[in-house]
Amino acid sequence: MKFFVLFLLLLTLTTPSLAADWQKQLEKDLETLDREFPGDLSVVVRDVDSGQTVSLRGQDHWYLASTVKLPIAVALLHQVDQGDISLDEEVELFYSDYVDGAGQTNWQPAGTHFTLEQLYQEMLQVSDNTATDMIIRTLGIDSINHYLQSLQLGEIGPITTLADVRRLVYGEFDPASKEFTSEEFFRLKKTETLEERLDVLADIFGKPISQLGQPSLDAAFEAYYASAYNSSNMQTISRLLEQLVTGQLLSPESTDYLLETLKQVKTGDKRIKAGLPEQTVFAHKTGTQHRRACNLGVAWKAGSRNDQEGAVIIAACTRGPQDLNQSEAALKAVGEVVTDTGLLETPGKRSRDGI
Repeated sequence: MKFFVLFLLLLTLTTPSLAADWQKQLEKDLETLDREFPGDLSVVVRDVDSGQTVSLRGQDHWYLASTVKLPIAVALLHQVDQGDISLDEEVELFYSDYVDGAGQTNWQPAGTHFTLEQLYQEMLQVSDNTATDMIIRTLGIDSINHYLQSLQLGEIGPITTLADVRRLVYGEFDPASKEFTSEEFFRLKKTETLEERLDVLADIFGKPISQLGQPSLDAAFEAYYASAYNSSNMQTISRLLEQLVTGQLLSPESTDYLLETLKQVKTGDKRIKAGLPEQTVFAHKTGTQHRRACNLGVAWKAGSRNDQEGAVIIAACTRGPQDLNQSEAALKAVGEVVTDTGLLETPGKRSRDGI
């Protein structure tokens, strides 16, 4: 009889009340982080097993920066699943493909051929912009956007090429930026300060700064961020990640391939991952732009036997600080407060801690 009573007590403590406890704690901790951060945070954390979610500004419009490469990867693998394209297909690097940023493609001469698989790996693992634009050119931007809209997950896009991101930002100064080529992108990238970049823009446009459409790069970027381009919200992104990890988006083979690739991402060591328990598996993508930083991914609870079990979606973005270190510290803190809830521990251990 005593054993039965104890069993009922344990059952009560480890079911709904535990769920409510982690949600309440996380809501409180995220609100504290948001108050202390010199900008704004948007965070969605979703326990896929239970469907329980905590959201901070989860419906807010947010610029995704390079995390937009995740839905592009999904669109690519969808076409592979449909038999419309093969990852073995080769794509020629054109001079017009070059975009400033990380990766190896910028160091190869025009005319070099890459397989789509090589471009896919570069796009996700090191966030290669040129590789991304080669994939977009191959798939077709209209095809990518049509597919993503067909998923009916919520606000997402339209997605543009990474070269057009730059043309749209600089277009806030002068419409002539729509003619910018790789030469202009790399010339602007070499500048060390925002003031120097403004001077280079004035030189390219052949006009003094006072005659440009925006007074500063801050103003130009903010005007661009207010558009729908390459934007979404954390609720939509969390639904995309949930459908990915539960196998609703892609074939089992493509699902496994994408998740395994995201587990090997080489960026973001100072972001959410840095705040998670050391042994936690985190499949994720990062993004960084002027006064913006994001980290979106899936962590798995300790003891999960496969990718479909024990998944926890963590999607977070920051806006405001010029200093990237502040944004990365905030994203690390998001990982820490998720860890503090015990959500990533095995159910048995969480139960004992709760008692």
